[in-house]
This record gives sequence, C-alpha cells and structure tokens, in this order.
Amino acid sequence: MKLHVELQLPQGAIAIQNPLESGQDIHLDAHGNFQYEYFFYFPEVGDFPHYPPHVSDYEEIIAFASPTVLRVRTDQTKHYGDTTSWSYILACGSQEEILRKLATDPLDGMNVDLLIPKLHRDAMFLQNVTEVLRTRGEFNDRIWSMSLVWGSFGGEQEPWRLRLTGEYIIGMDKAKMVGDWFTSPTLTRRLRDNSNASQESFRYLEYFPLINARGKVSNNENRVFLLILHWLPD
Repeated sequence: MKLHVELQLPQGAIAIQNPLESGQDIHLDAHGNFQYEYFFYFPEVGDFPHYPPHVSDYEEIIAFASPTVLRVRTDQTKHYGDTTSWSYILACGSQEEILRKLATDPLDGMNVDLLIPKLHRDAMFLQNVTEVLRTRGEFNDRIWSMSLVWGSFGGEQEPWRLRLTGEYIIGMDKAKMVGDWFTSPTLTRRLRDNSNASQESFRYLEYFPLINARGKVSNNENRVFLLILHWLPD
C-alpha cells in the first residue's frame, strides 16, 4: 500500500543531526510497519504546540497522532526548592500558573526583571497580567511601560494598549510639562481635575474672613475727641 506521511518539528524547536523530511512517500506491506526518527532541541523553556504526523492515501487522511503541547523546563526544582515561589514560577511555570499566582500574591516578593522578557514576547500575556493587577489595585511602572513596546503610534492602536500607555505616562513627572489642558490618544489632562493640575499653575486659595477685623485700641493709650460746632446767626 502506497502512503504519504506529513510531519513537522514542534513550534520553537530546531532540528539536529539529519534535516527533517517533512513529506515522505512510503510503501507499507501487509502487516508491515514504518518507523522514522527525527531529532530536535529547544533553545529556551516554554510551552510549544506540536502538530502531529498525518498519514494519507493521497486522497483522504487515514491516520494521525493526537495534538500535544510540549512543556520544556530546566531541571531547577532542586535549585529553587519551593516550587510555589515566585522564582520557580517565573522560571518554570506556564502563563496560566503565573496569572494564578498574580491573582493571590502581591508583587513585593517578585523579581519583575524575570517577568519583563515574557511580556516583551507576548502582547496578549501583557494584557492579561495588567488586568489581573488592576483587579488587585496594584501598579508597577516597569510592567506598564511594556505597552510602549507593543504600541504603534503611527497607526491605530487597540484600546487596551492606549489605556496602558496613558496610565504609564500620567505617572511620569514629564507628563506635567504638557500643561493642564492637553488631549491626545494616550494622555488627557484637564484643569478641573485636581489630580492632574499642577500646583505651580493652578491653586485654590481661601481667604476667611475676607477682611480682617481691626485690632482693639486701649483707652489709656488713645483717646477720641468729638468736637461739635454750632453757629448761631446774629
């Protein structure tokens, strides 16, 4: 029986030894079998989907393996000790595991530098991380600054990216340099907004009382004389 086999490397993998022959024509005898081995490695840790081999008779798919996701991890369990710590989760955990830990643990114990590269590679992961932190009422300027990496100021941006960029810029001291009345897609400042108005250019001053009462004068020091003149005609 003449068959055709299609296969490919997992996403993110690099072939080693012999190059991969993705498409092969084989002849399978009755009660026979066919075996093909290929070798690859992953240059970094992560979760990588693998499109499985498919066998066809040139007209229809007659057999295929189940799709799978290969979880690539370094053997660092002994090094980190606690597999629930931020160090271990950021180094070996999946995106879902990171988001679950963010939902329950504060950022104080996290080394943000280990999270930044993951946000740099995946815009959707950046959106999910900031949504979780916003729900918890937490803000980190390093994380929010990644919106500048994914933003495209030359074209239309997604609303969530504009929101992140605006939240990041409004916390910078340089944001006050635009003045107290400014409108842009990423930053809006209004004079009536007390949180945005700079104290140097706009302040509320209250004078009470508007006119101060005069001080009392002691009778021993000053006297007031009243002179009445009355003119009588001749």
